[in-house]
Amino acid sequence: MIGFVKRAVTLTAATMLFSVVSLSAAVKVVEQSSKKAPVWLNTMETEYIITSAVADDLERAKALCMDNIRTQVIESVAQNVQSSGTSTLSQETMTSGITDFVDNFSSTFKTQAATVPFLTGISASKAEDYYWEKRQDKDTGEITWLYSIKYPFPRIELKRLVDIFDTNDRKMVARYEQLRAEYDDIESVEQIDKAISDLKPLIDYFFDDVRKGDAQTLQRNYSALYGRIFLSEVSSRPGEYVYRLMLGDNPVSISRKPSLKSETLTQLHAEKRGTEWVVTYDYSDADVNEQNVIRLSQRIGPLSIREEIFADLAGTVIEIKPVGEVSMSAEVRTDSVVSGITMRMDANTNRNDLKIKGVTLRVPGIMMPVIADGLDIALTGRGVDTVTLTLPGPYEIDTAKDNTRINILRGSITVSDGEGVMHKVSISVPAACNW
Repeated sequence: MIGFVKRAVTLTAATMLFSVVSLSAAVKVVEQSSKKAPVWLNTMETEYIITSAVADDLERAKALCMDNIRTQVIESVAQNVQSSGTSTLSQETMTSGITDFVDNFSSTFKTQAATVPFLTGISASKAEDYYWEKRQDKDTGEITWLYSIKYPFPRIELKRLVDIFDTNDRKMVARYEQLRAEYDDIESVEQIDKAISDLKPLIDYFFDDVRKGDAQTLQRNYSALYGRIFLSEVSSRPGEYVYRLMLGDNPVSISRKPSLKSETLTQLHAEKRGTEWVVTYDYSDADVNEQNVIRLSQRIGPLSIREEIFADLAGTVIEIKPVGEVSMSAEVRTDSVVSGITMRMDANTNRNDLKIKGVTLRVPGIMMPVIADGLDIALTGRGVDTVTLTLPGPYEIDTAKDNTRINILRGSITVSDGEGVMHKVSISVPAACNW
């Protein structure tokens, strides 16, 4: 329980408003709520907030008084939380954060009030007494209104609000710590969505720069995860393509269905099975000798993964599965181009009679697709093959590259089997580039 410091509420605002309440010789009272001003006007009383405001409208003067009361309640709670020894807030947080909050109250009240639960109970109907005057400037004839309120604020109420404040603050900190711990254990895209959404009220609530900055950084880190998710093929055979989404080495699920389009294949359908998506299609009217492509688009947060899946309809399943990260190193690098790229990729295959004949790749950070034909690289099919390609270039750098996204090498590999039949295999794999 928060330690409570017994003290009278400090009514600095009431003191500051003495000059406002005092009637200037140049102003006359033309109407008032009672024949005589109350004795509490221009005074300070323990366990009361006494405050006044002047405006060009009675209701506005009354509203300004209520704002003064809310400000003083915040200030009183802040002082007592700061003086307690068991608060979750550090001394630095209290002195800089909540002081700034009070100082900026007048300009941010409408936003901040929603994040301070105990302010919702403050109401003009709870005032013990009030007094107003309609005034007229004798020289200009300008009409103004004075409104004064005597509002009860006993010590027991202050203690209750301090407890509410600290309980709510601990709840907010605990939720932040939970989201920070879950960042390293992502199981679904929806988990990322929810974390980003749940961090917004924490960012709104944290009034000190330290905690607000931490929450904002965590939200940015969660948002960056969208761009690090990539599509990984599980299996492919005529009529069926299976894939999963990966975040690093871990699969992540997603509820949203992908968009599927093809000019030659029909009855495209996607079904979720655990963390995998099974894409089925009808190829009865497709020409086996033509290039049959499924264009897949998977929405992930504000981003989309787009892949071209080459459907091999010859009845022969060809698999080339990259292992780990592809290394891409350019010999020459400038601000606008790279050249002399050496690409190294470890891959597993399901056959020992395959030869790589060409590649068409979307290389991270390079503007146009990289195409290499006339290759003749044999794959042994025994364990992991290391494929080394030299891509001479030069290649124009994409200056609009988003550095927050993980580098994904996408494209297709053209291979021939032992009978000389050509096949296209799609790949999507993380890549480490030195540009």
